[in-house]
Amino acid sequence: MYKNNFLVFLRFIGMENHSEKMDAESLVLGGTLEDYVDKYASFFDERNKTDFAQNISVGDVPAVVNLKKQMEAAQKQVSIERHNAYGPSLNLAYTINPVLAGYDKGRVKQSAYIGLSFPLENYLPFSKGADDISNAQDRVKELELSIKEKSQEANADFLNIIEMLAQKQETVSTLKEYVELSQKNYDAVNYSYSKGVTEHLSLKSAAREMLEAKLNLQSEFLEILKLYVALEKICGKTLPL
Repeated sequence: MYKNNFLVFLRFIGMENHSEKMDAESLVLGGTLEDYVDKYASFFDERNKTDFAQNISVGDVPAVVNLKKQMEAAQKQVSIERHNAYGPSLNLAYTINPVLAGYDKGRVKQSAYIGLSFPLENYLPFSKGADDISNAQDRVKELELSIKEKSQEANADFLNIIEMLAQKQETVSTLKEYVELSQKNYDAVNYSYSKGVTEHLSLKSAAREMLEAKLNLQSEFLEILKLYVALEKICGKTLPL
């Protein structure tokens, strides 16, 4: 379980290729989750978000670009199938025949033949050539539909994540206020406890409340980072290190 969780963490931070050389004891992290949230927020600022949205609208994102390459290959396949079905075939023949009787006995006659043939059977509706062309064309249509769907999906996911990030920022502001209040409450209870006014149980309760508030805030930062990583995947852009 520990090893699996560690590998998941390395994958999350983009270092899964170094898993064999690393362990938790050798891994030293700098900064805080909030620092990385701020870096992502700066990277995906309003100007960049507008540019990324424009890229998505024209299909300049990895998921769509890959499908477009597949469609280019499929369109070429249509041309190949048409050529195979309707294109002429060049026929070459060369023969050598020895003369065994008559005036030219003992001589060797040679003949060559060059001709073109057209596969007229492929002009029939249900011929193999026509089927091959139809299948290739169907593949192009499928990819065109997939490109349209993937573009719409990428655009919807992008807008959804942007909206979720805005909501998360509001939640972070609320959690920060709660952390501040719980810290002040703990400090006050701790002071009272040091003076013998407050019981230890109250101190433990205040400490637990403060730690839970801080944990909830860090958990929210982690959820925000996951959204930014998803945003990177959609846009095909990576936060510069």
